Amino acid sequence: PFDCDVPSNLKTVYHPTCRSPNPAETYVAPQNTSVSQKVLEMTGAYTPAVGATQGAFDVFFEVEHDPQIAMELATRLRHSQWIDSATSVLQIETLALNAESAFFAVVKMTFTFRFDGVVDRNIQTRTLQVITGISIMEYIPEFVWVFLITWLLLQELRQVLRMCWQRKLGHYFSDVWNVVDWISIVLGFGLIGVYVIIVLDSVSLAGQVITLPRAPLPANVDLSIYRTDWTSVIAKAEALYVIREGHLFFLYIYSSIITLRFLKGFLGQQKLAMIQFSLARSSSDVFHFQIVFGIIFITFVIGGHVLFGVALQEWSTVPNALSSTIKMLMGAFEFEAMYDYAPWSATVWFWLFLFSMVFLLLKLFTSVLVYHFSKFRKIVGPTDTIFTDTWDGIRDLLWRCEWRKDNIMDRDFMNSLANPYEDLMEGLAEKAKITDEMSEMMESNVLGIRMARSRQDARSLNGLKDDLQEHPSAMLLKEKEMQRELRTVGCDATTADHLIDECDMSNKKHERWNQKLQHMDVEKARGFLKMLRIHQGQLSEYCDQIENGVAEEMTNVIDGLEVLEKSIEEAFDGLRELRLTEVDSLALCPARLPYAGTTIRDTFQNSLGHQPPRKGTAAVPGRGDLRSAAEADNYYALDNGVGNDMGPAPPALMDNSQGGSRAYPPQSSQLALPGMDDRTFS
Repeated sequence: PFDCDVPSNLKTVYHPTCRSPNPAETYVAPQNTSVSQKVLEMTGAYTPAVGATQGAFDVFFEVEHDPQIAMELATRLRHSQWIDSATSVLQIETLALNAESAFFAVVKMTFTFRFDGVVDRNIQTRTLQVITGISIMEYIPEFVWVFLITWLLLQELRQVLRMCWQRKLGHYFSDVWNVVDWISIVLGFGLIGVYVIIVLDSVSLAGQVITLPRAPLPANVDLSIYRTDWTSVIAKAEALYVIREGHLFFLYIYSSIITLRFLKGFLGQQKLAMIQFSLARSSSDVFHFQIVFGIIFITFVIGGHVLFGVALQEWSTVPNALSSTIKMLMGAFEFEAMYDYAPWSATVWFWLFLFSMVFLLLKLFTSVLVYHFSKFRKIVGPTDTIFTDTWDGIRDLLWRCEWRKDNIMDRDFMNSLANPYEDLMEGLAEKAKITDEMSEMMESNVLGIRMARSRQDARSLNGLKDDLQEHPSAMLLKEKEMQRELRTVGCDATTADHLIDECDMSNKKHERWNQKLQHMDVEKARGFLKMLRIHQGQLSEYCDQIENGVAEEMTNVIDGLEVLEKSIEEAFDGLRELRLTEVDSLALCPARLPYAGTTIRDTFQNSLGHQPPRKGTAAVPGRGDLRSAAEADNYYALDNGVGNDMGPAPPALMDNSQGGSRAYPPQSSQLALPGMDDRTFS
């Protein structure tokens, strides 16, 4: 007995006692019992168990005897109060043999006495295969498995040696699929070793069971040794079961690794690789979606536990509530029990769960996957189905058989055993001078070339197609030239023709998809760029025309200025010549005046001056028909150094060519001529 941790006032009233948390070291049989103490001591009921945890006491029931004896022993134990208030757990273990199915069964029944008076029952039956000997024919699948793992190991070792020779070992282990291969190899050999241990222990266990004495037991049998042997057999069976359970668990892990290897194999088929890459590209969005989904889902789990856990077993604990919520998410739920207990709470909880989790979040999850799938499908374009690849593989197999037959007919036996496509990919990659990035993507999966070209196309300003057309090596080759180029990379003539035919078929099949392999946003930017280039060309053309027109006009202006300059120089030369000849005007000769002493100024009624006309004319040397009238106060005077300061008035002109008299007033212009005493000429 152990004092319970309760308030002191309750202790004085009820005097409670509790089980001690510490296990008992001894177990003393009660003295006031009528059961034979000698029989109880022979069973070892009050002796601590050997090799068990502290506080454990074992009783052996010899089932090899009459079952009535075991029942009588159980009755005696009950009468002697072997199970009392201090007992917390009762375990019954036995090892049974089913000879028809060749299995051992380790039966373990556990009764747990809880503090609230409830007794929990747990019955476990663990089976083990009975193996009495090793037959090679029974382990043929295991030998095949070992052979496949060994073959994979040799392949990986050969690849590692090649990478070491190329000094690319770090690049080899940077590929996650190579790491998966090595994990599968190591785990496979480990499982093989554990399986061998299980087989050997099973044989040993069967041998120990066989050597145990059978009922009726001989008189000279030591019961303590007999019980120790049975204890060892049961313990060994339980240990073997634990090892087998661990082996089965790692077999499950190994199957998951094999699934990853299947995913690696899927990278060799276009349609499966496209689906796999779509899921990988959506992983970031799916992860963040799961955060939102998980928080809302846990909220409904806790809400269901709080609302219905008091009355319904399905919601009584948080794990049960979690299981019930998952069932409701999958469409299997029991709404009637929830509604009968709390109608309003059940209705609100159910419809909120239905709208938020089913109608909203699950549809959003589907939309995320569909968006990434459609986006990636536009990048890689059309992909062949697995049936198309199967048919292509059959056709290629038939062609290879024919190719090998031709080599055998030509007595080229060594070449008939070779691979017709050996070193073809490396040669084509070297011939095309692809980048290291494209080479890595090409080696990683079947869509690597498409993805690399799509990435280059997105990085190109004009587009990969236009860039290739501008490249000197992008010219289309004729069939003979292509055959010659293929033969330079290691193909024979037959293989080159076969590859050319297959490429033509593939191009014709995918021709209608070429326009769809475009990034819409990139194409919009390229369309805008092309428009800018068109307008730039037009603007450049217009500017060139304007520049040409301006240049032409400037040429004309320069020519006119040169003519004007030449004319002015000639005029100055004439003026200098007139100055030497004392000619004061270059005007045309006017018509004869009506009478002597009359000037042209009289025709304009003295509008050119304020003084009356002066009579008389002065003869001009060298001009017989020209008359000039001078007026001292007229501002149209030419200062020639004779008379007053203003000089003589300029001559007036009269035109009588059409029967009337028309007067032309003189136009005044002044030119300052250097080197001529700053005189002014009109």
